[in-house]
Order: sequence, then C-alpha cells, then structure tokens
Amino acid sequence: MGDTAGGGYDSEKPKHSVTVSGFFMNKYEVTQKEFRDVIGFNPSKFKGDNLPVETVTWYDAVAYCNARSQKEGLLQVYTITGIGKNSDGNITSASVSADWNADGYRLPTEAEWEYAAKGGKLSRGYKYAGGNSEGSVAWYSGNSGSKTQPVGTKAGNELGIYDLTGNVQEWCWDWYGNYTASSQTDPRGTNTGSYRACRGNSWRSDAGTLRTSYRVRDTPAYGGDGLGFRPVRIDKSSLGSSFADSKLFRINTPDGLNMRDAPSTQGKVLALIPGGTAVTMLEEKGDTFTIQGATGKWTKVQWKDMQGWVFGGFLERISAPASANEG
Repeated sequence: MGDTAGGGYDSEKPKHSVTVSGFFMNKYEVTQKEFRDVIGFNPSKFKGDNLPVETVTWYDAVAYCNARSQKEGLLQVYTITGIGKNSDGNITSASVSADWNADGYRLPTEAEWEYAAKGGKLSRGYKYAGGNSEGSVAWYSGNSGSKTQPVGTKAGNELGIYDLTGNVQEWCWDWYGNYTASSQTDPRGTNTGSYRACRGNSWRSDAGTLRTSYRVRDTPAYGGDGLGFRPVRIDKSSLGSSFADSKLFRINTPDGLNMRDAPSTQGKVLALIPGGTAVTMLEEKGDTFTIQGATGKWTKVQWKDMQGWVFGGFLERISAPASANEG
C-alpha cells in the first residue's frame, strides 16, 4: 500500500504491506437516482439520474449506507446520534461508531479502497485504476468538460469496478493520518482526527494526481461538487468455511441486551447492545436457564472493541445470504 511505483508525495509514504479481509464493493459510484431513492433528496450540483451523487458530506455517506442496509434487510453498520443538518438537508455533524461484524453497507477503509483500485489479486500494476492511460479510465480536468459524467462510461479496472480514478472523489471511513512502515491487517486509520480520507480524485483533477496511491482529505462536514462515495460490504465467507462457522449472532430483542463483566446477573453492566446488532460468540458457560420465555446460557461475545457476557437466549444465529451483492 502507498507509493509502490515511486514519485508520490510524502503523504503516500512509506509504502507498506497491508492484508485486507474479503469484501464486496459497488461496481459504480453511488448515482443520484440511487441516493434519492434511499435518502429522499438529491443534493448534487450537476443533475442526472446516472451521474454520481456529489455535494455529499461524510455524514451523508454513512447515513446512506445505514438506510440502504435497512431497506435491504441487512444489519446496519453504523450507530449515528446527535445529527445536525444545514439548510440544504446535508448532515454536517453527528457522532458515528461502527459495528465491523454487521453485514450491511459501509464506507471502505483506505486500505480496502486502494486494494480494489489497484486491481486486488488480479492487479497488473497499472498507474491508474484500470490502465496506464488516464483518458481511457478516468474523467478528469483534461476531458470532463468541467462536470461529472455518467458512471461506468470509462473502462473498468481488473476487477470490473469503474471510476475508481476520476469523476468524483470517494469518501473513506478513516480519519486521515500518516502511514507507518509496519505491516498491518485490516487497518482502519487513527482513532480520532479532524479530516476524513477520500480517494480517487475527480472531474476537476490534474492527471498528475490520478494515481491510485494519491490521498486527499476533507472535514466530514464538507460536501463539494467533486465528492461522492461508493459502499462496500463484508464478505462473510472470509471469516470461515461457512457463515455459520463464523459464530455471528444478532441481538434478538428490541430492547437490547446488557453486556456484563461476568456471567451473572450480578455482573457489572459494561454496555447496552442495541436490538438487531451483530455480535460474535466467543464461548458459553454454565447451565441453561430461562428468562422471559427464552432459554440459553451465559454467552461471552465481542461487540465493537468490547468483550463481555450476555444471556444467550436472546441471541439469533445470522444465516448466510443467498448471494453477495456487489452493487
């Protein structure tokens, strides 16, 4: 990851080894029609159903991911609270946390985005996403006519994903920070920051900034006419030989479930896990008992970065989807 070809800026260095778990990525940037159908309005400057949505803040992007997950019956990745909006309807402030076990839509990490842009396991080492000629793969300042263009009208990359170079920049999950030389697995950026990362550059970018390692940052409340996004979803098969083997469960009670520091009702409550949230089962302990008609054992689970004990009678195993949705 990073400036593997040489000639990049300091922000792209040092190059380093990164391993990412399996994921599915939308073939196209989210279009204005898709955004309007899910969120209910279109904030874009350049209007057209098949144009990429733009003038979206980072908060708008994560809100879309949650709304689309809910619409398709998937577990929402994000918990979003304290929402504030501007007069145009864009979300400009909120508190956002992520449940990385959930199977719904989310923004890619920088590492996932760059892995996909470089062609993944099928990479041919191109400078841009899909080739070494910017005009064949990207809408940029040299050919865009100073506006966005319909998605998927330039050549795709080795993975069949379009517009990873040019058209609109794409929001990523990460707080923007410096790279390190150490090898990493599934990096998600720093814990805090002032700017969120965005990648790919846009219709107004110079050819010299279209390489797949080039990095950009913006405040999460910013929504410019060259800034959009595309979501990803976790590939559950990467967690084990089958979906069931991954031991993923959802909280099957609308009131949520207390996570405790010990397998007992006397244990200290660490957190209230919301109903419908995905958790990973780690172990079971003790005898089976019944609460409010539900039967189970004390079960140790992981939720976000926390581990604790919950009553297993309110856990429901998550079934495998019939097929993966690449968008």
